[in-house]
Amino acid sequence: MRSEWRTGLPRPYSERETRVPKSACMVCRTLIPLGQTRCPEHRVKDKPRARRNPDRPTASQRGYGSAWQKLRQAIIIRDGKRCQACGHRGDRDNPLSVDHVMPKSKGGTDSASNLITLCRKCNSSKRDR
Repeated sequence: MRSEWRTGLPRPYSERETRVPKSACMVCRTLIPLGQTRCPEHRVKDKPRARRNPDRPTASQRGYGSAWQKLRQAIIIRDGKRCQACGHRGDRDNPLSVDHVMPKSKGGTDSASNLITLCRKCNSSKRDR
């Protein structure tokens, strides 16, 4: 078989080396299979994600889970994907948000009639009145 390989004929698949694409560990730069970011030595399993303020409830616990995200998208579409105060379309520096007209802390609800689309600048200038 080697003589055939040396003569320029391709080797059979059974004799070819299989090449596995590799990447490097983010910590020690050891070669690891493609799609992984860390070698087994540096891989951390079941590590809880750190939160900025562990005493504050999560967004889902405060009532802003998946149902809120769906409602938020519906309100933004209803308002034509524009800030209702200044008409801004929203971008990376000044994204659109959905705001409560009557704050929840003062008895407001999550009903569509109490929600409005505002850009970040208009929302932060409004404050809690």
